[in-house]
Amino acid sequence: MEQLIAVAEQGTLAGRPPAGRGGAFYCATDQANRVYFDTGTEWVEVAPRGGVTPSGVAVAGSSNEGTSNRSARADHTHALPLATLNTPGAMSAADKVKLDDAVSISTPSSLMLRDANGRASVSGPTSSWHIATKGYVDGLRIIAAAHGSFSIMTADWTAITSDFYGYRALRTVTFPSGRFSTATGLIVHGGAYTNSPDRYSPVTVSGLISSQCTFALASTHDAAVSVRWSAFLIGE
Repeated sequence: MEQLIAVAEQGTLAGRPPAGRGGAFYCATDQANRVYFDTGTEWVEVAPRGGVTPSGVAVAGSSNEGTSNRSARADHTHALPLATLNTPGAMSAADKVKLDDAVSISTPSSLMLRDANGRASVSGPTSSWHIATKGYVDGLRIIAAAHGSFSIMTADWTAITSDFYGYRALRTVTFPSGRFSTATGLIVHGGAYTNSPDRYSPVTVSGLISSQCTFALASTHDAAVSVRWSAFLIGE
């Protein structure tokens, strides 16, 4: 009969008697009243809870019941680390402030946000790498212009072998003195013409230094070419 009656005792965990009786329960008062059962060979905690570090939160992941036999305490917490470049996570308070302060108007040190029409505003540019506003662009005008032409004769062509075209020639032009003193904002347009359409020679521009510019021409034929060019200096 005694073997069928469960024996319940309580005390500190250190004062728990050795296992071996079988069928006994022990309440550890210094362990938040955790209850242990004597199986006859060892003490096994009944309905274990707490005592382990949370495994964390799976950001944008799938729910998982897990396999632990421990239940969480009522006051347990889950740590959600801040996001990094390679790991999903929580947003920092500083980043949240930046996000909340995003606007579509020109506001220093804030994120740019499009308005309902998909537009956003910025301050007028003061350096060459700044964003140009519509007002700035509308205020530009041509403050200098030059036009001219030159000829490339048959003897001026140089044979090339590593290009789709077979010949190349260079010609340097000098813009009118005092009108193109700087390369800033300078746009050069060139056009090459021959008597036959299949001898059209594309024009590229390189070597722009002060008021000079070099035209590099390529052609499939070493025939004479007349080149017309124009240059515009855009400013406020």
